[in-house]
Amino acid sequence: WWPVVILPLVAVLCVLLAFRVVDSLNYHHNDNDFFTFWLAGHLVASGGNPYATEQWVSSYLQFEMDVIPNNTFLYPLPLAVLLAPLGLLPLHTAYVLWLTLLQWMILAALGLLLGFRNGLHLKYLIPLLAGLILFRPTTLTLVQGQMSGVILLILVLAALLMEKDRWGWSGALLSLLALKPNLGLPIRFLLLIWRLSRKKFAPLLGLLA
Repeated sequence: WWPVVILPLVAVLCVLLAFRVVDSLNYHHNDNDFFTFWLAGHLVASGGNPYATEQWVSSYLQFEMDVIPNNTFLYPLPLAVLLAPLGLLPLHTAYVLWLTLLQWMILAALGLLLGFRNGLHLKYLIPLLAGLILFRPTTLTLVQGQMSGVILLILVLAALLMEKDRWGWSGALLSLLALKPNLGLPIRFLLLIWRLSRKKFAPLLGLLA
C-alpha cells in the first residue's frame, strides 16, 4: 500500500521544489540551458527557425536576456521539435514543468536501479537519496534546467533492456542520445564497439531504425 501514499507525495514535493527553484532564479536575465531549450521549442511552435541567427538573437533581446551565448540553437532539430510543446507555454510555467519532469526522471532512474521492478531494496533507499541530493550535478541540472535527467533515464532503461537480452530495443533507445551529441555520440560509439566485440548485431539494427 505504501506506493499509493508515497508516490503522490513525492510527485507533489517535486512540483513544490520546482516552483522554489524557478522562483529563486533570475532566469529572465541570466543565461541558462533551459531558456535555450524553451526558445528552440518556442520558435518551432510559432513557425520560426532556431537556426536563423537573426531570429535567435532577436528572441534573446525580446525576452531581455543579458547574455546571448550562441548565435543559433546548437542541438539537432529533432530536439527542438520535441520541445515544441514546452515552447507553447509561458516561460515560467514551462520551466516549472521541465524541472518537475527532470526530478521525476531522476527518481525513476533511481527506482529502476534499486530493482523497483522486483521490489524496492529499502535499505539502500535513504543513503542513495542522500547521495542524490548532495550530488553537485543534480543541483546543476535543476538550477540550469539541463538534459542530464533525460540522459540518465535513457541509459538506465537501455541497461535494463540489455539485461533482458532485448538488444534491438536497447539500441533504438540509445539512439535518442543523439539529441545531445556532445555527450550522446561518444557514449553510443563506445557502446557500439563493446556490443560488436561481443557479436551483438541487434543493437546496430535498433540504432539504424
